[in-house]
Amino acid sequence: MTEVVFEFIEQQVEKLDLQGPVVEFGSVQVEGQEQFAGLRDLFGDVEYIGCDLLSGPGVDVIDDMEHSHFAPASVGTVLCLETLEHVMHPVDALREAYRILIPGGTLIVSIPFSMPPHGYPSDYWRMTPEGLEIVIREAGFEQIETWASGEELIPALPHPFSTFGVAHKVPSPGVEFRFTDRLTARNVDGYRNSPALRKKEMLPAKNERPSVPFVVPLYRREEETRQMFAQLEEVTDGYSLVLIDNGFDDEGLIGELAPEALIRNKENTGVTAAINLGIEACGDAPYIGVLHADSLIFEQGWLEHVVDFLERRPDVGIVGLCGWRSIDQTGELQMETTVYQSELPNVKSYMPTWRFSEVAMVDGFVLVMRNVGFRLDESLGFMHYYDLDLSMQYLEAGYRAYAANIDCNHMTVSHWGSTRKTDAYLEQIGGDDDAYYVEVRGRFWRKWRHILPMTRGFTEEGYAYMRIEEMALQIENMDRQSQEHVRNIAEMRAYLAGLEVEVEKRGIELDKAARYARELEKEYARVADIAAGVQRQAATGVEPGNIPVIHSDGEVPVTSSLAKIRHYVSSEGILATIKRTMAYLRRKYSRR
Repeated sequence: MTEVVFEFIEQQVEKLDLQGPVVEFGSVQVEGQEQFAGLRDLFGDVEYIGCDLLSGPGVDVIDDMEHSHFAPASVGTVLCLETLEHVMHPVDALREAYRILIPGGTLIVSIPFSMPPHGYPSDYWRMTPEGLEIVIREAGFEQIETWASGEELIPALPHPFSTFGVAHKVPSPGVEFRFTDRLTARNVDGYRNSPALRKKEMLPAKNERPSVPFVVPLYRREEETRQMFAQLEEVTDGYSLVLIDNGFDDEGLIGELAPEALIRNKENTGVTAAINLGIEACGDAPYIGVLHADSLIFEQGWLEHVVDFLERRPDVGIVGLCGWRSIDQTGELQMETTVYQSELPNVKSYMPTWRFSEVAMVDGFVLVMRNVGFRLDESLGFMHYYDLDLSMQYLEAGYRAYAANIDCNHMTVSHWGSTRKTDAYLEQIGGDDDAYYVEVRGRFWRKWRHILPMTRGFTEEGYAYMRIEEMALQIENMDRQSQEHVRNIAEMRAYLAGLEVEVEKRGIELDKAARYARELEKEYARVADIAAGVQRQAATGVEPGNIPVIHSDGEVPVTSSLAKIRHYVSSEGILATIKRTMAYLRRKYSRR
C-alpha cells in the first residue's frame, strides 16, 4: 500500500455510496506501510473483512481471491489494492469478485505501474488503464472507469505511478436482484460460505491440520492402481492409506505404499462392504477419505483446500470432486445438474464456477467426509448407489454436501475397462449390470422416497453462458454433419445413376448373349441331325446328293458340306467331327 493508493480510496469513499460488507483482498499490512495500509477507519461502522493467503496484521480471514469461499451475492464492496499484480490469473480473481458482489456492488482496484518487481510471493503484472479495463470487462463488470495517477505526487516520474479502476456489478432481472434487499451487513452471514466474522482467529497452520486416512479398495487393475497412487503422492500431503485387498496381485506395490492398515478379504466383497471395513479401521480420525483405484487428481494441495473448507464449515458433512444438484422422485440422477471439472467441450456446463458448489449428492470416486459415524448401506447391494445413499445420510442429519472445483479424472467414467465388465463381477450380480443397477436403484428409492426428489445448490449466469457455448458447438457439429450427409447423398445418387447405366449396358449384352445361345442351340441341333444322317448313309452306303460346298482354309475343297462332314467322320470319328463343327460355329457367330 502507498500514499497514492490511500488518497485514492479516501476520494472513492467520499464520492461513492459504497455498500457493506467491505472485503479487502491482500489486506496484510506490510512492515513499514502501516500508516497507509489501515483502511478500516475510512469506512466507519460498515463491516470490514480483511483477507489474505497468510495470517498477519490486518487479516481477518484466510482466503484466496482466485478461489474465494464467500457465497455468491454476499459482499457489497470488494477492494483489491496493490494485490492484482501478485495474482497468477487476474481475470479469474476478478470473476470471483463479480460472483461474490451483490447486484449494484462495487469493485475498486489499484495495480502499480512503475514499481519495481516485488514478491509476496510472486509478481506477475503491470497494467495500463486500457489493459486494466479489458481485464475487468472480461470478468463480467460494466460501468467501468480506469485511469492512471501518481505524477502529481512524484512529478519526476515520466509515466504513471499506479493504475486505478472502479467498476460496478449491474443488477440484472431474474432471481439475482431479489436477494438485494436482504443482503445487508446485519444478515449477510446467512448467505456467506465462510465465517468471515471470525476476526483475528486464523486457520491452523499446515502441520496442525488433521491427517486424513484414505480408504482404497483394491481389485485387479494393477496398472491403473499404480498410476493412481503415484499421482496421489505427487499432489497430496497429510494423508495415510487404509487398503482393502479384494483380489489384487501387485504385492510389490502394497509393500511400497506402506499402508496404515491393510485388510485382506478371501473373496471380492464388493466396494460397499470393503469401504465399510476401511472406515472402521480409521478409528476416530476427524475426516475420512475414499478413493477409487482409477482416480487421478492433478491439483497440488487439493486435500488442504478440502480440509480447510470442512474446518471452516461445520455444517458441511461431505465433499466430493463430482456431484449432482438434483435427483428425481424415482432416484435417478439428473445428469444436466452435474458438477464436475471437465475439459470436454460437449459437457463444459458441468464445470463449476465456484471453488465449492453445494450439491445434493457426491460421487464416490473421490470424497472426504466428516467422521460422525455414518457407514455405507450394504443392504443396497454389491455395487451402485452407495455414494448417493451416504450423501442422503448426511443431508437427512442436517449436514450439507459440496463438490470441489478440483482438476481430476475418473479413468473409467465410461466404464470401458471397468471391473464391472469382468466375468467374476457379472457372475456375482446375476450377469447383467444394467439390470442390477435398476434393481439397486429400486432399493434406494424405497429407502429415501420420503424425501425425494432432492435438489440442493443453484446455478448462476455462468452456467447459462456455458450451455449456450455447448449448444452452439452442438449446432455447429450438426450443421457440419448435415453438410457431410448432403455430400454423401449426392455421391450416392451419382453412383446409382452410373450403376443404372451400367445395368442397362449389361442388359443389352445379356440380351445379345441370350440370342447367341439360342442360335447356337439351334445350330447344334442341326449339326447333330446332319451327323446322324451321315451315320445312317454311311451305314447304308448311299452317296449324298447336291449339298452346298463349305470351303475350309488350307484344305482341298469338297463337293458339299455333307461330303466334308463325311470326310472328317471317316478320318477323325464322329465325336471329333462334332467338336470341330461346334468350334467353327462359335467363331462364326462371335463375329456377329
